[in-house]
Amino acid sequence: MKQFDLYANPVEAARRTYPYVVVLQADVAGDAGGSRLVAPLVSLSIFSPPSTRVLPIVSFDSQRFVVVTPALVSFPVKELRDPVGTAAHCRDDLLNAIDFLFFES
Repeated sequence: MKQFDLYANPVEAARRTYPYVVVLQADVAGDAGGSRLVAPLVSLSIFSPPSTRVLPIVSFDSQRFVVVTPALVSFPVKELRDPVGTAAHCRDDLLNAIDFLFFES
């Protein structure tokens, strides 16, 4: 499991709105008690963010998604099966969003 891997949302009831989650926890943190910190993704066609600074946009599978960083959640590693892609190409935007979320820099 790598930072910025994308997974199907393990919460089946939420998949309609938030089909994917992105791992934001750094690889060096390991499994941290068997869980990983993730943020949900919502389709840009459903939600237009007021600011992309804290709500960055990523492209995946020919679609654009908003990463909802204020909705960070921890999932057990066992619930995150088979990555479907990566958002590593948006690394800088994702790290800037996390930085802004916690430090307003």
